[in-house]
Amino acid sequence: MNEIELSERASLRYGLITLEDARRAGLKRGVIEHRVRTGRWIVVRRGVYVIAGVPKSWEQTLLAIQLGFGDCSLVSYRAAARLHGIYEAPAPFELSVPFSKGFRSENAVHVHRVKGLARVGMEIGPFRVTDPYRTLIDLAGVVDLGVLEGALDLSLRKRIVRLAQLKLGLGTTQPRGHPGIGSLRQLVEARDGSSELSESHLETRFLKLVRSGRLPMPVPQYVIKDRDFYARVDFAYPDVKMLIECDGYAFHSSRSHHDADRRRDRALADRGWTVRRYTYSDICSRGNDVIGELRRLL
Repeated sequence: MNEIELSERASLRYGLITLEDARRAGLKRGVIEHRVRTGRWIVVRRGVYVIAGVPKSWEQTLLAIQLGFGDCSLVSYRAAARLHGIYEAPAPFELSVPFSKGFRSENAVHVHRVKGLARVGMEIGPFRVTDPYRTLIDLAGVVDLGVLEGALDLSLRKRIVRLAQLKLGLGTTQPRGHPGIGSLRQLVEARDGSSELSESHLETRFLKLVRSGRLPMPVPQYVIKDRDFYARVDFAYPDVKMLIECDGYAFHSSRSHHDADRRRDRALADRGWTVRRYTYSDICSRGNDVIGELRRLL
């Protein structure tokens, strides 16, 4: 490695350089110390530097932590879920290391000592991360049921996990040492192959639920519009001004979609409509509750 390659490597690592990389590029100790003294490089952790002027970010801090821990570590739990794109809340810095290693948690860094870690690793950009299956299992022990369900549904929508393989993995995972594993199993069992298909299948399930409850059939794909507003909703009961949306995969695929849905709901409420949103689990696992609520509203 030369200095040009070192710079290119840093550009892929949020401006980070390790002491090992610098030495491999042929930089002597005195050169490295001079760059630190003159402010060209800033020490962020022992043996890890950032090039001056590179903006700080959550990803940069996380990667600096991982580089400081060495090749044995994997980003895990909520931090891994965020890198996989299935956890949108602020995530703490979490790493898993082999059980035999003596690493301990430190200020703002959660360290989990895990057996068999090498079998569940993968790469996302410059990060070494637990794969999405292991990430969901880990996540089950540190988030509430609603957040876990959202992460599972986003994983299915993004097609980074398959239900059959997840069921297989859960079947060989012992509850002991894995808090929340029972909750994840329940969520997985509540889904079948149709949960990996389009949301139109969820709408079909909803109509079957309505028929089974002997409720009036709603109007599908109902349009509400006026001079400055337009919305198409999954189902409507126009006589009582009630709208139904079937929210597959954790209110769509991103926080921006979620926020847009909520803005639209408020606009519909301002126009006198009652909006009810039902998730996959509502329709497929808590159908009696849905029927009861609809019967009261109708």
